Amino acid sequence: MKNQRPVISGEIEMLCDKRWTAEALTNILKNASEHSPDGGEIKIEAGENPICVWISVTDSGAGISKSEISKIFKRFEASRGGAGYGIGLPIALAIMRGQNGDVGVENSENGATITLKLFK
Repeated sequence: MKNQRPVISGEIEMLCDKRWTAEALTNILKNASEHSPDGGEIKIEAGENPICVWISVTDSGAGISKSEISKIFKRFEASRGGAGYGIGLPIALAIMRGQNGDVGVENSENGATITLKLFK
């Protein structure tokens, strides 16, 4: 979409509910696309550490302000500029927590990174 380029790295095996985890990841990718400019890059990385396996998605947008970070997982409150309804990230969080996981968010050098985590 919008001539955006996905950049994919890393490979993991996850023990998860495939359909629900795909739904959570789709919500994160849709959000990244909405907040990345035309011709932007969306980085998708996967990895693991002693605590969890993870998939992160980094958009190439303006990032998330500190005041917005506190709201992005609250239903209907996080939609910026009419780009969505504010339910994708709360649903992703509920899906991941339902599988002994979590969702993290942080600003990066060029946008925001949302990370889906499944604890071991």
